[in-house]
Amino acid sequence: MRDVCVVGLGLIGGSVLRAARAAGRSAWGVTASEADAAAARRDGFEVVDLASALDRVVAVDGLLVVAVPLFAVEEVLRAVPAGVRVTDVVSVKGPVDDLVRRVAPGVRYVGGHPMAGTSASGWDAGGAGLFDGAAWVVAVEDDTDREVLEDVISLALDAGAHVVPTSAAEHDSAVARISHLPHVLAAVLASVGADGGPLALSLAAGSFADGTRVAGSRPELVRAMCEGNRAALLDAVDDALGRLGAARGSLASTGGLAKTIDAGHEARQALHFHRARFDHAPTTTAPTTTSADRADEGTAASTDLADGDAAASTDPAHGREVPSADLADEGAGPSTDLAHGGTGPSADHAGAAPASPSSGRTSPPAAAPTDRDATPAITPTDSTPPPAAALADHAALPAIRPTDHTPPSAAAPTDRDATPATTPTDRALTPAGTSGQDERGGVVADAALGREDATIDLAAPGALGALTALGRVGGRVVGLSRHVVRTYTP
Repeated sequence: MRDVCVVGLGLIGGSVLRAARAAGRSAWGVTASEADAAAARRDGFEVVDLASALDRVVAVDGLLVVAVPLFAVEEVLRAVPAGVRVTDVVSVKGPVDDLVRRVAPGVRYVGGHPMAGTSASGWDAGGAGLFDGAAWVVAVEDDTDREVLEDVISLALDAGAHVVPTSAAEHDSAVARISHLPHVLAAVLASVGADGGPLALSLAAGSFADGTRVAGSRPELVRAMCEGNRAALLDAVDDALGRLGAARGSLASTGGLAKTIDAGHEARQALHFHRARFDHAPTTTAPTTTSADRADEGTAASTDLADGDAAASTDPAHGREVPSADLADEGAGPSTDLAHGGTGPSADHAGAAPASPSSGRTSPPAAAPTDRDATPAITPTDSTPPPAAALADHAALPAIRPTDHTPPSAAAPTDRDATPATTPTDRALTPAGTSGQDERGGVVADAALGREDATIDLAAPGALGALTALGRVGGRVVGLSRHVVRTYTP
């Protein structure tokens, strides 16, 4: 269990620090915000200056978590010595990866992005339970350092999240559509509504409030997030403008909007179905220990697929509160320069109100697709993870019975049973439940084929390709033991 240092103690960074300590790790933090530093110390956490923090990271070979906004990342990276294990929680991955390669090529970096948050910000808004049940993206590239990859997966699982492995480019393309574009559209919608004058605003109700919720986010953080993902966001904006143009043309020529409205309704149902397919997924398990109960550390929050939302709301498809994800964690008020003691952008969110309690995820409504009833994704006994002690032995990782491997007949893509062209074909990809094992005794599986409960040996050739294939089909990592990750793909 590696020691953790977190630079930036706002909502996300402060929650990472709490979660690391709750899992039994030695953890300390750095922040340019005097208010957040005082609040963290008040709660019993160690907060030091950046130079001292980095000296300690080097001495113990710890993991450094960069939890500052995108515009402040370069300043931190320039101070990090070569050889340090580094991850981050910034909402775009490509630009951070580029910064690392340009200004800190000697560090051992693997990017991350927890998709969780609340409507508030700053240290007092966070909690060790913030990531319970949330997706935590881990960026995987061809040259990814496998030891640090394991470190980052371990930290995410310790925090109660499940890991979604993907490349930086695929991550940025995805979040442009489900996070950054919604911020742009919300800003436009809010402006259009306000232009309707006092009468329009007096009539604004649920649909307007839901559609403009994220327009209440701090503008400087939204700009940093969206502008930092410019190329991918332009593609998403072009797609949206094309659909709006088609809708306008249809409305003007025929008076109808059936194609647009029906397509949107079907897409929303697809989102609901995708979430519902994970209802029987194995519970996330930490590598060798179970995380302590984090309820007393702060407000738990569920996963928000829109990531950068800044106010909690009710998701009608689930009947639950959907809190926002942290836009870039730390804020943008003036403060002390982390690396040099000068004046620079900072993370001061002092005075932010505590987060509202999340209502938690509820079971899906009875309207779930019928093919799910016909072919269960996984039986209750299969979805119960083995105890932490069992995970220490590769052979203890359960293999799904052959009948469980059968995908739902109506919902699965017709070509899913065929081996995708992008799937590696080496030893790392032996279907779970067969006799295929590597020399270390760990059963390994082809995650891209939709196996519901399988493992991937991070040390095996082709493991990185198997991980990105897993993320590409919506799979997740839910456990880790001695270099072997346990995966789930519905």
